[in-house]
Amino acid sequence: MKLAATFFFALARGQAPNMDEVIKCYECQHSISELGVETGDYNCVEPDSYTKVIEKMKYREHHNTVTGKVGLIRTDCQYLFGHGYEEEIQPDGSSKYITYNYTERGYYDNFEGSKTYDYKDHAEGMVHKQQYHLCGSDNNECIQSAVFPLQNLTMPHSAAKSSDLLQGEPHASDCYVCNSHVHFDSQENQWVMKQEDKNCIEHPKRLPPKFHVKDCFGECIVDQEEYWDYNTGTPLSRITKRHCSNGTGIEDDKQTETQRNHFHRQQTISSYICQSNHCNGPEYVPKPNNPGSAIQTGQLTIFSLLFSIFIFV
Repeated sequence: MKLAATFFFALARGQAPNMDEVIKCYECQHSISELGVETGDYNCVEPDSYTKVIEKMKYREHHNTVTGKVGLIRTDCQYLFGHGYEEEIQPDGSSKYITYNYTERGYYDNFEGSKTYDYKDHAEGMVHKQQYHLCGSDNNECIQSAVFPLQNLTMPHSAAKSSDLLQGEPHASDCYVCNSHVHFDSQENQWVMKQEDKNCIEHPKRLPPKFHVKDCFGECIVDQEEYWDYNTGTPLSRITKRHCSNGTGIEDDKQTETQRNHFHRQQTISSYICQSNHCNGPEYVPKPNNPGSAIQTGQLTIFSLLFSIFIFV
């Protein structure tokens, strides 16, 4: 069932929701790289009694400071499967790539008025894209504007040889800390965004330094996510998180890779959301999104070919 075909507009219209209701969802992550390196838990691929479960309030109020309206947010369970790659930019400007497949299970917040707020049973066809940008203390790219929409997953044509990264003396750099979660109101046909959200995304230097600037000795990170409906191309939500992963993580408390410039990009090929406890388990498997205008035609085929080459060469 696709989002465009599963809307059930009577839902949540005729009766008030139970604000004390909770929902339980599997929450886990698993990935395997082209080199066979696994991270996360394999029981995320096939959930069992050992898979982590989280409990969230199913409904909560949302006060829209832009329009003045008060609406609801409903938390659903979510499943994502897709491909990604990591790009490490070397001191000479070349890039080193590692590709991977991933599975994620968790939850998704639906804002009242958004396209996904009304549906029955499962809703599939939601595309999720995510990008992490990690900067060493000598690289100030992570305090610049974050750009949406995120680019489609464009895979490398070759893997560059690795070289040693430059090292520097321990020191801190400014790193902006903020969170922005904005959604597209399909009824109003506009993004719902406070000025603080806009600053977090586009103008972090306008945020009050007292509350939003951190001395970062490790890596400054910009984490961007966006969701949209594959079937119609309608945007759904965008999340931006800026934070510092402090410390060096090595012996003798010395920093390395102070000029680090690292990207982590991933995109779903199948996904769904659902509204009952543990419904993001293995009993429902969505079909992959078909190539079309919402995703560049042939892109996933290229990725699969490259992934196979990396594994078997």
